[in-house]
Parts: sequence; C-alpha cells; structure tokens
Amino acid sequence: MPRPRDRYGRPLALDAPAHQIVATVPERDDISSATAWDEATSYLRLDLPFHAHEVFEQRWRCCPPGERDCWRALAQWGAALTHQARGNPKGSREVAARAIELLGDQSDDPSLEDLQLVIPALVETFGLDAVRLMAVQYSVSLGGFRKLVLTDDRFKIPSAPATTTRGATGGSTFNAAAQDEKRRARAERKEKDRLDRAKAEAQRRAAYGRI
Repeated sequence: MPRPRDRYGRPLALDAPAHQIVATVPERDDISSATAWDEATSYLRLDLPFHAHEVFEQRWRCCPPGERDCWRALAQWGAALTHQARGNPKGSREVAARAIELLGDQSDDPSLEDLQLVIPALVETFGLDAVRLMAVQYSVSLGGFRKLVLTDDRFKIPSAPATTTRGATGGSTFNAAAQDEKRRARAERKEKDRLDRAKAEAQRRAAYGRI
C-alpha cells in the first residue's frame, strides 16, 4: 500500500489525519500534451506544485523525442516550485537553473506567441510583480522571454544610466560574449553526454554478445 502524501508530496504516516492527506496524481503510461498542460496548470492554481511536476513528468516519459527537452524542463520547473513550497529555496534555485539551462538549448521555446497566450493567466494567479521577475530572469537565456521584455512595457527592464557610450556598448558586448560562452559550454556537455551514453550502450551490448 503506497504511503499517503501531503499537498506538497511529502510522505505521511499511514495513520496520518485525513485532513493532511491529498490524493496523488493517477499513474498513467500515456497522456496527451493538451491534457498534461490543462491538468498541471490547474494543479498550480490550487497550490499543488508537486502534482504539476508529476503530470509534466508523465508527459515527458511518453512524448515524441522532439518534445522531451521541453516537458523535462517543465517537470523540473514543477520540482523547483515544490522545493520552494517546502521551504527549501536553495534546492528550488538549483532545480530551476537546470530547467532554464535545458530550455536554453531551444532559445525560442516557448515562443513569444506562446507566452502571450499564458501570461494573462499567470498574472492573474501569481501577480504582475512575480511574473515580471520571472520574465526578466528567463530573458537571459530564452529568446521568447527576451522578445517579451522588449515588446511589452509591463516587463521591460529599467535602463540604468550609462556614464559613457563606450561603457554601455562594452556591457552589451560582454553580455553577448557571456551568452555565447554558455551556449558553447551547453553544446559541449550535451555532446559529452551523448558519447557517454553511446559508449555505455556499446559496452552493454558487448556484454550480451550482441556485437
């Protein structure tokens, strides 16, 4: 018998009071993108980030290969919100950073059009200040958010007064170089991971006499 859990996914004793127990997400081997998105966002509106994480993870495990990075990052995002709700801001920042890095490999995903569809609901749920902070943070590595802060006055980054034209230009050049370096490092890590997986698979097959 699985142990009951509270609203943030923490295991409870089998004899825990009923008011502490929250039903878990039903186990499924397949779930559509539309259903996963609808369910997960509904859970988030109910302050159930662990449940949203579980739904995003279910979709990640059954989605087409081209969508896996996106759904995996959403699952990590749900995990980051869960850590935050459990009072673990350090864990939340670490998992959120992995989600941002993963989505950074697809800098136009989500697109500006996708964001414009969900921004009203996010503002209504979390408030404009929280969504503005998210948009500014994600604009560092995600093209869709970058376009959002450039085109929507609600999310624009305040301009700091520049002492000289040279200083402003130098800062812009530095930021661009830093982003190029991050992209290069991500590409190197992905290639190393791919080679490690291929090597491990070859060793496994060799052990079973398949090659």
